[in-house]
Amino acid sequence: MIEPENAIKQSIEVSLKSLDSREKRENLVHIFKELQKLPSYIPLFFNILATINTIEDISDKRAALNDIVKEIPKTDDFRSLYLMAMESLIDAAARTETTQYRRAELLRIAEGLPDTDEFVKLRLNAFRYAMDLFDKPYHKKASLAEIARELPKSSDISFYRRFTLLGIASELPKSGAFIELYKEAIRLAINAAELIEEPYYREYALIYIARELPKTEEYLPLYKEAIEKAYEAAVALQDPFAKEYALIDILKELPKTQEFYGLLLNVIKETLKFYTMRKSIENIDILGKLDYFIAGETKRLIESKKAKYTKTKYALMLAEELEQCGMQLNDIRFIEILKPYTHIWVQPAKLRAVANKIVDHLEMIRNTYHGREIEKPVFLKEHYLFSKDNYMRIDNKKIPEYCLSIDLGATNTVIMKRKGVAYPEFISLNSISKTYGNIHVVPTIFSPRTNSIGAEAIGKNPLVNIKQLALAGNQKGKDYMEAYIRILYQNLKKALSNERPYSLLSNNLPEIIYITVPVGFDDYKKFIKETFLKLFRGVEIEVIEEPLAAAIGYQVAEERDRIIMLVDFGGCTLNVMIARINKDTVHVIAKPDRAKLLGGRDIDLWLAAYLAEKAGIQNDSITDELILKSEEIKIALSDHTIIPFQWNNVEVCEVSRKDLEELLVKHDFYKAVDNLIAYIIKKAGKVGIKSDMIEAILLTGGSSQIPSFKEKIAHSFPHIAQFNAIYSHNPLSAAGLGAALYTTKDILIDRHLELAYAIRYATKDSDRPYSYSILLERGES
Repeated sequence: MIEPENAIKQSIEVSLKSLDSREKRENLVHIFKELQKLPSYIPLFFNILATINTIEDISDKRAALNDIVKEIPKTDDFRSLYLMAMESLIDAAARTETTQYRRAELLRIAEGLPDTDEFVKLRLNAFRYAMDLFDKPYHKKASLAEIARELPKSSDISFYRRFTLLGIASELPKSGAFIELYKEAIRLAINAAELIEEPYYREYALIYIARELPKTEEYLPLYKEAIEKAYEAAVALQDPFAKEYALIDILKELPKTQEFYGLLLNVIKETLKFYTMRKSIENIDILGKLDYFIAGETKRLIESKKAKYTKTKYALMLAEELEQCGMQLNDIRFIEILKPYTHIWVQPAKLRAVANKIVDHLEMIRNTYHGREIEKPVFLKEHYLFSKDNYMRIDNKKIPEYCLSIDLGATNTVIMKRKGVAYPEFISLNSISKTYGNIHVVPTIFSPRTNSIGAEAIGKNPLVNIKQLALAGNQKGKDYMEAYIRILYQNLKKALSNERPYSLLSNNLPEIIYITVPVGFDDYKKFIKETFLKLFRGVEIEVIEEPLAAAIGYQVAEERDRIIMLVDFGGCTLNVMIARINKDTVHVIAKPDRAKLLGGRDIDLWLAAYLAEKAGIQNDSITDELILKSEEIKIALSDHTIIPFQWNNVEVCEVSRKDLEELLVKHDFYKAVDNLIAYIIKKAGKVGIKSDMIEAILLTGGSSQIPSFKEKIAHSFPHIAQFNAIYSHNPLSAAGLGAALYTTKDILIDRHLELAYAIRYATKDSDRPYSYSILLERGES
């Protein structure tokens, strides 16, 4: 082992003077390997690293750096040396001239770096260099034309795709600071695809991009852009068979939802054109075409066997997709499109049969609903008893002998039990519960590392946004939520096992469990209900909208009718509902089509970014600990005007309510609240309920306790504030209590038109063949 410092320094100096880069590399690597890895020698290791960085030959320099990083101990003492060595290695790899080798090396480095916050910047740099997104003297940023040449083609081998912009982007983590880098790469790929001259390859590249994108709301704009441009490329194809194949490919990929309805209709119209008589004439050989014109119907149209086979194959593929669209969307506008393809002469028979099936189904719907277009199939699946008035009625006459309610919030979960007509009681789940006064809650957090939830998961790197992820349709979010519910069920079963006769281990199960969910989010509702049904076998599960449950739980009803507005501002959603209530009935007058994804967690992230800037922390280095600290400060500002911010045992700054308010203004928070409330009031106005008729406002959800939020509501409704009729005394338990009391009320829900309806008139203008006269506007009851 080499030990004397002077001898080492002399060897380094000798190496520094060496003109042979390979000799210099070998000497320095040998010294680095032989030198004992003691903290006292760290300055010598830095000296060796600095000398390696003077090697001019990039290959030798990169090889030396690769050798020494393997020798650096992965301990806290050597961490700064390791970071600097990896930074030098990335820089050396980025200077490699051969593109494929450079990308492979940078990708290897990025994937080999630890997945921790302090290495995020290095990993980002390595990925950016690999994707040629840096523009430096020694590293040219890729042009759109260069990116376009590398976009995937159907003949590519997947191995080579990995080392292109899209291939590297697909391997990026889809979280934290990497999300923006991923979006940047996808935007460049979409823009580059437009430079591809051949429409077939352009469509293939764009549909490939769309399929690679995660299917979450965050990436929806990019997905729409890619799929729409893919459709434009497909339509531009001249070869009818290539065009049909590309269009069917897009139809398979397109989500069968109302959000994509316009594009869906256009794609279907274009695919069906392939089976018109004009297209048949285009596909037959020239002799057959001549005979057709001479003898008319006496000559048979002869297509080549290959063309006929391909056309039949495409028709079967199209029929399968059409059946899914037509039966799922239940929209009678498909009748006009498909009717020409129901005739006996349409071939192949499979396509004709599917067209007939869909048209028959939609005409039945049209006859049932008197010509009104059906946009939401939920109305076909649920049956209500309608009263003489214009609303649907849910009569809750039977009160269960024993029921549970679970308010599954983004921040906390509240569980209550109720026996017959008795008042509901909280259920405490011992080690996973927290107590605030007389309220027991289970924090809605999950630690995958320890498989724990609630209070037990605190301090164990828990996931704090599992509900928001599940609402966004994220599959991992659903998996985490399912795991959380399963562990919750196990603790609930254990807690109730000693409370006979209401033990879940006995035959006397709860008759029903009420679970609260945000307004809208049908997929989430279905997922929650199915998850609970799997666990609570034999128990009826019913989901209740959170603001409706909270309106019941606040218990401000009187003998007479009162118009109230419920504002539910929780951890990840903002709900607003206007209702007419009395002691027996809750009549829902207006609510959003879907709760807004805006909650306390968003404010925590905004505040964390603000505090990070104050503490000199990079945005890509914001930790869960800092986010939790931000949440603590936000909560504390409800009771205090100024809170000190300490980080690493040092007071960084003071945070005031004014600072928080300015942050909310910066992120258009108050505008979002105003817009949602204005929309609900406008909707209520359609049935004659004006804002000055509202007698009370109920604030629920933990985030509703933010002082400036309360002040904003009071400022917007001064006629209510002056009578102290803005209630916020029950923010945590109102929804859970209301869910437990759900069967004590009759529920009435106003029905509003989801669409405007008009009479269509034919005109003589070929460019505008129709004119319209509006009969009923959207939102009218």
